[in-house]
Amino acid sequence: MILKNALLAICLLFLGTGIAQETEIVVPPPPPPSTPSIKVTDQRASDIKMGVTDFPDVGAEFPGGVKALKTYIQNNVQYPIDAIEKNIQGRVYITFIVEPDGSLSGIEVMRGGISPSINKEAIRLIHTMPNWIPGEVDGKMVRSRCRLPITFTLGNTGKEEAPEKKH
Repeated sequence: MILKNALLAICLLFLGTGIAQETEIVVPPPPPPSTPSIKVTDQRASDIKMGVTDFPDVGAEFPGGVKALKTYIQNNVQYPIDAIEKNIQGRVYITFIVEPDGSLSGIEVMRGGISPSINKEAIRLIHTMPNWIPGEVDGKMVRSRCRLPITFTLGNTGKEEAPEKKH
């Protein structure tokens, strides 16, 4: 009987080991984390070398600030007649460079262009602006890029229209 129990125990031991081996899941170790090649550069230094700064310490500004800029645009925009007739409205994004002396250069439609006549008017409007206050990096005036959305909407222009005559 002892022999039977011993034999049964040995069988169960081997059988249990076999079951354990069958259900054991071997997971390989994860690969080492990849280290992407990241090159950190000083964006300001690279922009200055290129001659134009996108994000100066002190941004370029229209004389008198944002409120004066809005007033200037409202008073000087000449909505193209073909755009009025076709009821063309929308936003034109203009990009330009403010030079260290405040003059503007490199004026172009950045994106959005609504129609050729409205795009042309947006560019004309920027060309007619007075000199801006230039941007600064480390206390020095620099060439800086500006982006300006100009929205063209038809509506109340502030001028009264003559009433129609009834016959």
